[in-house]
Amino acid sequence: MPPSPSYACTPAQELAAAHRALACLHALTLHFLDSEAEVSAVVAQVPPMVREALSHPQALAVAVRLDGQTWTAGDMSEDALHIAPLVVQGVRRGSLRLGGEERWVLEEDRRLLDQVALQLSSLIAKKEAQTARRKLEAQVRRADRLAKVGQLAAGLGHELNEPLANILGFAQLAAATPGVPESVRRDLARIEAAAMQCREIIKKLLVFGRQMPLQRQRVDLADVIGQARDLVAASAERHGVLLEVTVDGAPVVQADAGQLVQAVVNLAVNAIHAMPTGGVLRLAAYAEAGNAVVAVEDSGMGMSPEVLRQIFHPFFTTKGPDGGTGLGLAVVHGIVSAHGGALDVQSTPNEGSRFEIVLPLWEDSASEESA
Repeated sequence: MPPSPSYACTPAQELAAAHRALACLHALTLHFLDSEAEVSAVVAQVPPMVREALSHPQALAVAVRLDGQTWTAGDMSEDALHIAPLVVQGVRRGSLRLGGEERWVLEEDRRLLDQVALQLSSLIAKKEAQTARRKLEAQVRRADRLAKVGQLAAGLGHELNEPLANILGFAQLAAATPGVPESVRRDLARIEAAAMQCREIIKKLLVFGRQMPLQRQRVDLADVIGQARDLVAASAERHGVLLEVTVDGAPVVQADAGQLVQAVVNLAVNAIHAMPTGGVLRLAAYAEAGNAVVAVEDSGMGMSPEVLRQIFHPFFTTKGPDGGTGLGLAVVHGIVSAHGGALDVQSTPNEGSRFEIVLPLWEDSASEESA
């Protein structure tokens, strides 16, 4: 049954309502412009602002629904008396609702809701555009910074390769000399092992700097996920981490299989280390919007925004001086970039992290997906 029409306003009531509406719209605009928070956090403060601009705020209620979330000011237990849609960039994403007793509603209250809904839709679009632009600018800055660091890392790797080869070669020659005392032979073995470790670090630097040639071929991501699972299964079991693997469809890419496996293993090892008391490690592969996605998700400690900004920098680590070289994620970034892909990460302290490697689908696979 439709609600009965609101009673008419006197000229004084119309003037007061117009003043409240202007004040509300002005405050709403300033609220969006001044806040650096996400859209949902800003919208959560809207209902009480709109409610205060109504003719009888204590007898009425306001609710905002946006993308499946609802924020309310007042008692919305009854059916809505008026609903104004929130249409953002041509897409209806929610509504602004008026609740309470019909007898307290002025026609100006309904008009106010319609005006606020239009303004709110516009502000949400602008806010999301600003957020997207800031994220894009941050990605560009990070990519530029990492490219420069990658060039430096690759240069260092090439410069260190020759002297390191000399150290390794002479250590091996000395160890092969007849009559070398056993104690000296053990020391030479340590030198050789240290040189080999340095060679692995240089190899990682070259991968990060995109100096390692790719052996591209048709690669099924189900195989990549399976190999990575087998390589980290023992470590996961030792740390009390449950492994979950899912593959949707048959995502296929053109890539260097060995490097992709290395990237997924690096992410999985980091995830296991982020769950010192156990947890769940999820490895997934699927096709989405013409791309292939490999996701590595954990239920571990998560990362702060400060750590997130630095995780792909070479030699950055939170594990302490004996916990690793800090090259694992830098290598992952180098591998993904060399493949023309994207690497996305989402993390919340004490809730876990999710890394996504996004690569173009193999053309035959992409046509099968769209068929």
